[in-house]
Amino acid sequence: MNCPKCNKEIEQSFKVCPYCGEILSKEKASKNNNKKIIAIITAAVLSMALILCVLLPIISNSKASTYIEQENYKKAYQTISKFAWNPICNNNNQIASVGYANEQFSNKEYENALKTLDGINSKEAKELKEKCNREIQMNKLADYSFLDTLKKSVEWRNAKADEGKTSNDELVNYELNLLKDFPDKEYYNDDIKASAKKYVDGLQKQNEALKLEHSEYQIKWHDGMADRFEALKTLCENYDLLKDDNELYTTYISKAEYWRKYSDEINAIDKDLNTRLDNIQFDTDGYNDYYFTYKNGTTYSYNIWFYIDYYKGSTKVSRDEPYIENVKPNKKIKVSSYVSDKWETCEILWEIEPIIE
Repeated sequence: MNCPKCNKEIEQSFKVCPYCGEILSKEKASKNNNKKIIAIITAAVLSMALILCVLLPIISNSKASTYIEQENYKKAYQTISKFAWNPICNNNNQIASVGYANEQFSNKEYENALKTLDGINSKEAKELKEKCNREIQMNKLADYSFLDTLKKSVEWRNAKADEGKTSNDELVNYELNLLKDFPDKEYYNDDIKASAKKYVDGLQKQNEALKLEHSEYQIKWHDGMADRFEALKTLCENYDLLKDDNELYTTYISKAEYWRKYSDEINAIDKDLNTRLDNIQFDTDGYNDYYFTYKNGTTYSYNIWFYIDYYKGSTKVSRDEPYIENVKPNKKIKVSSYVSDKWETCEILWEIEPIIE
């Protein structure tokens, strides 16, 4: 031991220092030893801290690099994230965090992905955080509920239509019962909300069409058809609706424009017919043979079925259904009709089939 006064080394058993005469006691000697122990422990702790602060991050960073090369981002993240504070590990920590969060995103673990990205501010991390928050909100609000319900509804309708045993009334009302409340719900995504409204509006138009006949039915039905196809096209292209059924997916994307064009042409042709056949005059080729002429004033070609009801007073005495094929733009048409009895007035209705080139 050392003398606490002169610091010279002396025997442990001395009670008085032979060099300076300091009276020694066990308590003082013990304190001196404690100081030595504390110094040793402090040195050890500092050494460990040095290892933790310098060596372990370097080792962990090296291991993380290997895992990243193997695309094992989870293992890389678990290895490096505890040393995220160390500048040496910053680059690998960002790569591992984004890679692992992407895996969590793919597994729909959006909350966990956000935790993994906490403190990561790279461009990729910010974009992924936005996607996670979007998915969380779309699950929480009506977005995904609508898409899931719509998918089931459309698949059911197409399956039943293919069987040919279900009426249009049943098809439309089944979908309406499933989907009618969705336009009023809260959505995260405005496009999905707009598509929900457009699709249900289309169903409602088709439901109204079922109460109509001839061209009035066609106009309302095909306008509703076009609305439905356009809504489905948007959802298929932007949100992968029906992606697992390639035939339906392709049909709704490729046919949306066709049905809108078909609907628009029926509307235009019907308006032209209403104008040109208002107070139309009949001529006769004989006692029972009558005809009238009109000009196609549209830019569209079409086939047309006429339904001509002849009345004497309030009694219908005859109906004739002449069919005219391939009515060209600006073409003058003669519509011939046979009447089995004398008549006084008539009502002309029609159904139109646009010829889409």
